[in-house]
Amino acid sequence: MENQDQSSIDQSESLKIEGNNLFKAQNYSPAVIKYSAAITNMLLLLDNNDLLHTDDNHRKLAIYLSNRAAVHLKMENYGLAINDAEEAINYCSDYPKSYYRKADGLISIDKYKEARNCLRLVVVDMKVKDKDA
Repeated sequence: MENQDQSSIDQSESLKIEGNNLFKAQNYSPAVIKYSAAITNMLLLLDNNDLLHTDDNHRKLAIYLSNRAAVHLKMENYGLAINDAEEAINYCSDYPKSYYRKADGLISIDKYKEARNCLRLVVVDMKVKDKDA
């Protein structure tokens, strides 16, 4: 990996941390902006270098998307939260928080059966032992 590529990945991670801090402070709109920048940065990096399509980078992208989904849930933007969670699942199907976020969004729009199926994937198929599941 080139130094420039690593620098871009580091920048995405830094944006994620800033987003996390804003989220914790309940500054949701600025948090969405930081996560969106991290996502855009990583997507551009992946688009420009096929060798960077690694499980680790896909997981990072899934985390950024899942974090932005969490902010959308807090802002009651349920459709956006579900979309981000689904995209996160597409990049990294073994990241449980993406399924939780999708299920939260589905519950919020009264799609209980779909939410249950989503959570079943985490608990049964992935065998995640989480008290919140």
